[in-house]
Amino acid sequence: PAAYLPLNQEVERCMSRLREKPDNLERYIYLRNIQDVNENLFYAMLIRHTAELMPIVYTPTVGLACERFSHIYRGALRGLYLTINDAGSIRQILDNWPYDSVTTV
Repeated sequence: PAAYLPLNQEVERCMSRLREKPDNLERYIYLRNIQDVNENLFYAMLIRHTAELMPIVYTPTVGLACERFSHIYRGALRGLYLTINDAGSIRQILDNWPYDSVTTV
């Protein structure tokens, strides 16, 4: 929204949107987007709606999301991803990382 909303209202607004999604995989994608954009909101949603959200952010939905990762992947907002196919090129990949300061490994 174009205005400030208190966190509890933001949580309920996002939960309403989440409940409109047709299935848990779509809900998972929606939650991951929230996590990428606003971690405080994401964790506030989990705290306030733990029982409802656990099947989405944990089993069984996260297993399905892993199986379909290549179909739902929307870009690397949260780090650097390497695969087994990158073996032998790790140094070159790391040298091309655009940030000098790494805060988490």
